[in-house]
Amino acid sequence: MNTIIFIRHSTTILNQKHLIQGRGDYPLSEDGINIAKDFAHKYHALGLNFDYIYSSPLIRAIDTAKIFKDEFNYSKEIIVDNSLIERDFGSAEGRIITDDVYYNILNDLYDGIEPTKDFIKRVRDGIDRINKTYDDKTILIVAHSHTIKGFLYTINDNVLATNAMRNVSYTKVEYESGNYRIINMNMYPEDLENER
Repeated sequence: MNTIIFIRHSTTILNQKHLIQGRGDYPLSEDGINIAKDFAHKYHALGLNFDYIYSSPLIRAIDTAKIFKDEFNYSKEIIVDNSLIERDFGSAEGRIITDDVYYNILNDLYDGIEPTKDFIKRVRDGIDRINKTYDDKTILIVAHSHTIKGFLYTINDNVLATNAMRNVSYTKVEYESGNYRIINMNMYPEDLENER
């Protein structure tokens, strides 16, 4: 059985302004760097461990993954995987996040948007491939809100794109014999502490 730990990247200026980033390659803000360091330390103190780190190719994910690499004294290279990149939101990128914007995204109404069906297949195929590479390993995947939720939707269709996914949140999924099981989702260190 493999265990997958998803961590959503830490905050950027666009996150703080509630703007859609998509494929825009924005770095972590100063607050985002500090939050990622704090949360990585707290997850480490709670006993999180992993055998491999994977990351989206976007800098906000890579920089979050590097912070986790440093905190956990992880000696291997971070594996950058293009299948983990955030959805291309087309002409929605840069817009303020509202219910109307989400509705239009869910219905593929923006010019240039990566179609929902293609996006979900791309993410699921990538994570399937990663899991088939290993056996009895724990894999940390640093990615994006829609990437994580798009994958979770393939396991449980009650997970919707409109569900909030907090920055630097922890989501745990188990994989065995081709089947996935969501253990928890969108947790912060204090949530995990309360589960003990």
